[in-house]
Amino acid sequence: MKLPDQMPGSMRSIWRTLKRGYQAEPWLLSVAFGLALLAALPDALMAWWLKLMTDGVIRKNSTILMVAALGLGVCSCGTWFLRVISDRTQRRFRDRLTIALQSHVAQLQASPIRNDPNTWTGWPSCVTRFSCWTICICRSFPRAGGFCD
Repeated sequence: MKLPDQMPGSMRSIWRTLKRGYQAEPWLLSVAFGLALLAALPDALMAWWLKLMTDGVIRKNSTILMVAALGLGVCSCGTWFLRVISDRTQRRFRDRLTIALQSHVAQLQASPIRNDPNTWTGWPSCVTRFSCWTICICRSFPRAGGFCD
């Protein structure tokens, strides 16, 4: 049996954080996720351009060599550009998610304590721990606990 004072598991907490993030900023969450995936594309293409460059050197074909060199340059610039945009978007999302989570915890702490025997009475200590860990959760997702229903 789970004690009311125990913190939930990490996957459950990350899922709740993701749901709260989607409720707070659905568009920004989608864009941040999409850019994170898109930023990996130029890195994956670099291996192909290097293979093409090697083929151009082995075959002594300057056209293939130049195309591969230009492709490597474009992929390098694309990697830099997408990483900068992705990092800025993710930082904005993390900041907005932090604000949303802190406001949710503030609402939990400000709500009256219920004395109904069918509901819990008093605040579990995970609410207090959560309010201290909010920024840490959004920045690095440690064993992310502290969410209360």
